[in-house]
Amino acid sequence: MSGDNENLKLYFVGGDGENTLGDALHGIILWYKADIKLIGKVAALKQKTVEKKIGPKKKLSYEMTQEEMREAVQKEVTDHFKPKVPEKRVAVDLEIVAKVYACLNNPPPPKKLPSDYDRTLIKAHQQRNKKCGKTVPQLGTQQKELQPLMVPKLPDQHTVEEISLGMQMYNLHKWYMQMSSKEMNIFGVKYRDQDFFHGEDDFWVDFELLHHIYHRQALDVSVITIFVLMEIQRCQKEGWHHQVGFMMPLLVNQKVLNKKYRETCQNMYQFLMHQHYKSYIMIPYNFRYHWILLILNMVTSNLVVFDSMRCPKEAIQHFLDPLNRVWKKFVKKNKGAGQWRQELNVIMDYPCARQRQGTDSCGYNVCEFLHILTPCGSQIRDEVYYVDRINTVCEQLAGFILREILDPRGEFYHDGHVNRVSTSTS
Repeated sequence: MSGDNENLKLYFVGGDGENTLGDALHGIILWYKADIKLIGKVAALKQKTVEKKIGPKKKLSYEMTQEEMREAVQKEVTDHFKPKVPEKRVAVDLEIVAKVYACLNNPPPPKKLPSDYDRTLIKAHQQRNKKCGKTVPQLGTQQKELQPLMVPKLPDQHTVEEISLGMQMYNLHKWYMQMSSKEMNIFGVKYRDQDFFHGEDDFWVDFELLHHIYHRQALDVSVITIFVLMEIQRCQKEGWHHQVGFMMPLLVNQKVLNKKYRETCQNMYQFLMHQHYKSYIMIPYNFRYHWILLILNMVTSNLVVFDSMRCPKEAIQHFLDPLNRVWKKFVKKNKGAGQWRQELNVIMDYPCARQRQGTDSCGYNVCEFLHILTPCGSQIRDEVYYVDRINTVCEQLAGFILREILDPRGEFYHDGHVNRVSTSTS
């Protein structure tokens, strides 16, 4: 509002009763549009136009002449190889430098996971010692037994068996079911000359023998041979293969000894000759459907017998006689190489775990003896129950079969090509 127009009468009375223009100062009023005139300088909005400076268009490579192309290439090469200004180096704290070098020179050792044997024992020990809540019911906490509203349907037998299995046993069971659906009933195991010093060969394992493992029945000689292969591999990884040796159960057992006496004696002699520098030789032996473990001390010439049934010496005399003959031949051949006796000193009363009456667990006991008596054996032996021992052997055996025999990347994987089938029954 400009000029002396305060007393100008309004066309429309304001909302608060304003009648003059002065009364409606700094307020809102209605006015005829034709009578409104803007007085003063009104700055018009001017849009800023940005002028884009466009330089000369750069030629593309195929548009250049030979001389222009040569100049462009030379310019790029010169720009690339021209001396560059080095970046300013920042001083680093000497303590940080020393710490970094110490970490690089002494990296942390890889975390060693427990084996299937140790893991199963630890889990069984924890479950037995696990206490949930209060063991004695407190006053007022006793609940009355009520009849269930609905009896749930019990799962079938196969589901219960799968739930109770360990991880490796469950995975082997899945593979077993898949291969059985494809009408496969055997799998091969390939071993090398450095394992049993008998050349590179293979043997075959029937699926029925896996069924024996799951039902804790007697172990076949081929299954014990697989366990021996596992112990050989473990000794090689732990660095004890130069102290502990093994004889192959497939070649040294009562059945083979009765059928091929001279060949069995020759095999035992070859085992001794190839492993004369070792301290101990493990001999898993089967006779009359019973398994024992004989440990030959090459330093003292002692033969320690681990028998879970405490059989008398006469029961294994049929094996001790040829073994003594082979030993005498070995001592005569290597005269001066060691202070060996002419005859082995047999120790029968060495303390070891006993076998329960009415069970076929002698093979599982021999597997456990093999595992814990080697220098790299497990030391977890506190409060180990009889059933837990057998479960750990089965879990360990199943894991080795999956990793090293059935897996194409395994050390004893067999591609299915039949070289020579070695029949074996315990």
